[in-house]
Amino acid sequence: VTCASRRLQSQVRKLNRDAIYVPNGVDVEKLRRADGSRIRKSYGFEDRLVVSLIGLTCSPDLYFVDSLMRVSRTIPKASFLFVGKGSMYKPLRRALRSLRNRCTWAGWIPQDRIYDFFMASDIGLYPGGNDVYFRSACPIKLLEYAASGKPSVSSPVEEIDSLGLRSVVQVDANAEAFSSGIMRAMSWTSLADPSKVTSWEKIAIRLENVLKGGWS
Repeated sequence: VTCASRRLQSQVRKLNRDAIYVPNGVDVEKLRRADGSRIRKSYGFEDRLVVSLIGLTCSPDLYFVDSLMRVSRTIPKASFLFVGKGSMYKPLRRALRSLRNRCTWAGWIPQDRIYDFFMASDIGLYPGGNDVYFRSACPIKLLEYAASGKPSVSSPVEEIDSLGLRSVVQVDANAEAFSSGIMRAMSWTSLADPSKVTSWEKIAIRLENVLKGGWS
């Protein structure tokens, strides 16, 4: 069994199964070619603080909606960018109706353009829940924000600690903590984080070795 996080690997081993740790990664070459300035100009973000949720993964109780409302009152130049669709798209749009003038809904974006949106962001979001599912994950979007040199705010994710990503501000999964995390992320930098995220090419080599029997 291949596991994308150390916590998942530990859980599988408790079932007396072989478990190989193969984390998620990023497409380094696409990231190097990404240009966030085009997105910022296209959406009128030149002088805005862009807080983004790329891929609409979030806790179904939408606690972070209240966080964005608090941030909007505190930071007049904040704009909220949502990329993707899926099951949370309509509930999010309804919940954020009162902030519609501050929200941009980009919808589905082709994979070859998605890193432009990461580079256009000032702060990324991963508003998961306080449960085993979210705590055990290895969220690709957090790796992509980190590899882009962007701070992000996340509910607790143990794998982020394992990877040593200091640009990810982890907070409790509630509105007050998440809004405070966004404020902290405005002055949060970790120049070493991009080099800590593994490329998909290296991960593919590792997986190939696993399939050939080079278990570790």
